[in-house]
Amino acid sequence: MGDALASLRAGRDGGAPPVFPAGPCPVGPRRRPTAPELTGSVSLDELETAVRDGKAAPADPIAGRLGAPLPHFGYGEPAAAALAEPAERGLDTAVVLRDGYAMALIDRAALRAVTE
Repeated sequence: MGDALASLRAGRDGGAPPVFPAGPCPVGPRRRPTAPELTGSVSLDELETAVRDGKAAPADPIAGRLGAPLPHFGYGEPAAAALAEPAERGLDTAVVLRDGYAMALIDRAALRAVTE
């Protein structure tokens, strides 16, 4: 959890939330996780609250704190259709896939801007 908190805080400060591949997948500087490897998600607020409230410690494994995976859609899908699932789930972020690989995160504001 400590590593995830540090990465999420750095992403918040740098403007880009991180995505970590999970499971038995090869990793490397150009390795992108596939859709099935995106097994869950966490938020900075949820992790900070769990640590603050004593429900988790920075040394704990992150696996115990995973929520549902972020919604995802293909890069060729219309923005209006891609906006629907994150909005329905009350989430601000979705994963953009290309040929089954996670390529980027996009937020609802960016998707709305494209549809207007």
